Amino acid sequence: MTKSVLITGASSGIGLQLAKDYANDGWKVIACGRDKAKLDVNFSAENIDTVVFDTLDEASVETALESYSSFDLVILNAGTCEYIDD
Repeated sequence: MTKSVLITGASSGIGLQLAKDYANDGWKVIACGRDKAKLDVNFSAENIDTVVFDTLDEASVETALESYSSFDLVILNAGTCEYIDD
């Protein structure tokens, strides 16, 4: 039985790499992000689904994920970046 992982923030950075690593290890990956173009460019493997939503919009999250019943692992990889100028 194939394990499944949902990863938010999969459009770039750590989320992108995690999605690729889990997919390469045979997991079913649900790669989530706000930027459909980036998700489409980065993922084309059979075992990767791309899902577009903003984690700040609860209704869009529920709508986007309603076709999935469960996940073996969920990685909530959303973050912010603040630069400090001296």
